[in-house]
Amino acid sequence: MMKTRLLSPTNDHLDLCAEALQRGELVAIPTETVYGLAANAFNEEACRDIFAVKGRPLGDPLILHLAKDYPVAEIARETDLFTRLRKVFWPGPVTFVLEKTPRIAALLTAGLSSVAIRCPAHPVAKDLLRRCSFPVAAPSANPFGYISPTTAQHVEASLGGKIPYVLDGGSAEVGLESTILDVRDPHKIRILRYGSLDLTTLQEAAGDVSVELPPERAHQDPADHSPREAPGTLWRHYSPSKPLHLFTTRKQLKEILPNSKKYSLLFHTRPSGDFLSAEANAQVTCYWLSENGDQEEMGRNLYACLRTLDASPGEEIWVETIPPGPLSKALNDRLVRAAAK
Repeated sequence: MMKTRLLSPTNDHLDLCAEALQRGELVAIPTETVYGLAANAFNEEACRDIFAVKGRPLGDPLILHLAKDYPVAEIARETDLFTRLRKVFWPGPVTFVLEKTPRIAALLTAGLSSVAIRCPAHPVAKDLLRRCSFPVAAPSANPFGYISPTTAQHVEASLGGKIPYVLDGGSAEVGLESTILDVRDPHKIRILRYGSLDLTTLQEAAGDVSVELPPERAHQDPADHSPREAPGTLWRHYSPSKPLHLFTTRKQLKEILPNSKKYSLLFHTRPSGDFLSAEANAQVTCYWLSENGDQEEMGRNLYACLRTLDASPGEEIWVETIPPGPLSKALNDRLVRAAAK
């Protein structure tokens, strides 16, 4: 065990974190999506420490984060499609998959020939990356498969004593992991993971290039840790320690809730008075993601709410699925994986 320091984003602390990354130490950093566990991407031993600290299987590739002016050609083979889209979506919560160069170790890419790269928009992450002469590999800063962290305090609760520094940049503005786009084919964009990027906006930027949605989820063997094209695509992921169940209507919920257990409820919008009154019997804890149905607000609140419910007295967590909207595919993707058995 080591002492974990929670650092405010002062210039001195940013310099300290950049120097720590240069030395091969791990630093938890804020991004606009979730907090990441960062290591110098050119230091293979430091990147191996990410897998060890998280308990992450080697078949799950890492995303490389870089400053806006970093020379991408050092780490990936740029395409015209990538060059066009990066002008629209970088910096921001969008990750691009390209062919990697020999500079990137196979450890970071699950042995695949591709590499995932992104340029975060969070001001603290941007300031830190400008101080680094290297990209940083940074998956979410939490134990593998658990709920992603959206505050420095979430990281400290999960990884305190295992890493030296957590850089506090406040609550994540987006709250959902980045959209991952495979842009190796000049005629097709493949969405590998849904995120906060609106599909209409993507299609407008793509022009005459087709956009391919992820395939329907096929059941996976939980022990299957073979290489994945993108992180966050395992059958079960983003999961609390307690059983999580999904329901689609509030009428359905009243019919299926067990009477013999304490349980926690998470609605997409404020429930009616009868649900709230049920909370008075000490068997129910109610939360909701948005007061008025704003799906960006739902994204910001999802993981924090799941962590709160995981720490509540309820024995089970019941979550309402998200109705159609700009972020419903991403939000429901996270919920379905969190509820997978």
